[in-house]
Amino acid sequence: RARARARLAGEGVLRGQGPPAAAQIPPSAQQAPAPPLYITAQTEVDIPFKPGRPAVKVRVYISLDQGKSWDLYQEAGPTDTGFRFRAKRDAEFWFATQTVTASGGNERSVQMRLIVDTTKPRLQIVPQLTESGKLQLQWSATDPFLAANSVRLEWQDPDAGQWNEITPAEKPNVSRSQLDARGSITPPAGITKLVLRGEVADQAGNKTVVSQQFDLQPSGEEGKTSLLPA
Repeated sequence: RARARARLAGEGVLRGQGPPAAAQIPPSAQQAPAPPLYITAQTEVDIPFKPGRPAVKVRVYISLDQGKSWDLYQEAGPTDTGFRFRAKRDAEFWFATQTVTASGGNERSVQMRLIVDTTKPRLQIVPQLTESGKLQLQWSATDPFLAANSVRLEWQDPDAGQWNEITPAEKPNVSRSQLDARGSITPPAGITKLVLRGEVADQAGNKTVVSQQFDLQPSGEEGKTSLLPA
């Protein structure tokens, strides 16, 4: 099974097994700023940690409501240096650690936010052939964690084999979760087939590739061509 490794400084999360139990969030964790955020497409993640000294044990808490409530995830000994987290579904997970010392004192803090995202982004391409023979294209990519700079659209003459990038006619309309763009190409005279290919990725590393071949056929009217899915 694939694994990912999140790196963080200071205390972290750990290894072991233990039944979840209700727990109060440490007061210091409630007042702390938002912890570092990591996004991954892996459902099994190894996370290193370094307990405070001198530690007798370290408790790890998990939250599924962005720190409003916490459950004990597991406990570890003072020599443990990490833990393996297995996500059962896509979600945003928060982790906090509590270092327990021999004197009964403890250090508590929220360590990290982990978003597990295994869903691929969506990419839609809409081609339209004009009467002048120009191929106009609109494309849209959507994902909650879209990597907008990963969106790429290309065309190919299957007989030539070379891929040619299609650049937007103007600056794409980009938001956090969506990109909309438009552009156009003029297929070379004489080609009878054309392939469109698009790709997009998100910040978790999920990738979508779509490809469609079209036939360029006379439409029955002199000098005009139709674009038909092959």
